[in-house]
Amino acid sequence: MHVTDWMQRVDLGKEIQEVYLHTFLFKLGIKLVAIFIPFYILELGFSLQTVFLFFLAYYGVYLVASWTNAYICSRLGYKHTMLLASPFILLFYLGLRTVETQSMLLGLAVLGAQHTTYTGRV
Repeated sequence: MHVTDWMQRVDLGKEIQEVYLHTFLFKLGIKLVAIFIPFYILELGFSLQTVFLFFLAYYGVYLVASWTNAYICSRLGYKHTMLLASPFILLFYLGLRTVETQSMLLGLAVLGAQHTTYTGRV
């Protein structure tokens, strides 16, 4: 099989549009949900200081993990990285539904920062 045979079978424009559409819809959905996370944490009975600590841990881990996750993403490719981020996202939101202690909440901040570095900023 020649390279030109492969290029004729793949519609590059369609592939790029699918990636852009997925990225747009995914980030839109995540951002619409992320707006309400601080309110949900407050509704669970945690203090405002805990909410600030949650986001401090979230963005702190985001900054530290970005370097290693960027390397992993560059090796795996964009589509595989999106698939890899799915379990992190599901565990993050399911964990928010069952969080009971502040240490569990901070653990979820670490997990949430991991999915953010794989998929782009929330």
